[in-house]
Parts: sequence; structure tokens; C-alpha cells
Amino acid sequence: MPEPSRKLTRLSYFPAARRCQRVAFSIFLCFFLRIRLRRFLMSDPIGL
Repeated sequence: MPEPSRKLTRLSYFPAARRCQRVAFSIFLCFFLRIRLRRFLMSDPIGL
């Protein structure tokens, strides 16, 4: 029985991998939001 618990802790503890995943997601989200903002500002000019 100690085998599955050891495997579970080994699989769930990857701080570097989780940090890399979080950074990649953050970069992707920033890129996606920049594209959306640019499309919105180009398609909907502000008329004063």
C-alpha cells in the first residue's frame, strides 16, 4: 500500500513544473488580452 501514496506525492509535487505552467498561462493570457484590446480599439474608434 505505500506504493500508491508515494506515487501520488511524487506526481503532485512539481513546484518548477507548476511555476512554468503558471508563467506560460500568464503570458498566453496577456497576449490574448492585448489582441482583444487592439481589435476593440481598431474596430470601435472613440468619437468625441
